[in-house]
Amino acid sequence: RNEKENTLYDIKVYTDSDYAWKLVKSKERLLELGSYFSSQEMLSHLDMKSHMVNIDILHPLARSFSRLNGLDEPGESTHRTFDNAKIEFLHSMDGIPLNKRGLGYVKSLKQQARSAALWQFNKEKNLA
Repeated sequence: RNEKENTLYDIKVYTDSDYAWKLVKSKERLLELGSYFSSQEMLSHLDMKSHMVNIDILHPLARSFSRLNGLDEPGESTHRTFDNAKIEFLHSMDGIPLNKRGLGYVKSLKQQARSAALWQFNKEKNLA
């Protein structure tokens, strides 16, 4: 094995979206969804209506998540699995203490998100 193969990746992905969190909070469920090769197969195993989920985002996310976490690939796949990565999804509030300083940080994050959204909106408006 070379040095690159001995590298371990520990990736933490934070979200403040309750919608996204509901889809990714269960590692086991996300791994299961990632085991389905096609998006239609995945949709048939979701416990929600198809219009309630953006399958164009969830399917590649779950497939990549599963592959990066070492889950065996379906027979139809040409991709390889990884055995050197650990990916974990967390809600951003999990790492923030519920005190004055933590709540100030949340307020700052919301202001930054609003500023970024307005910047993007104005940029797209000027392109039209």
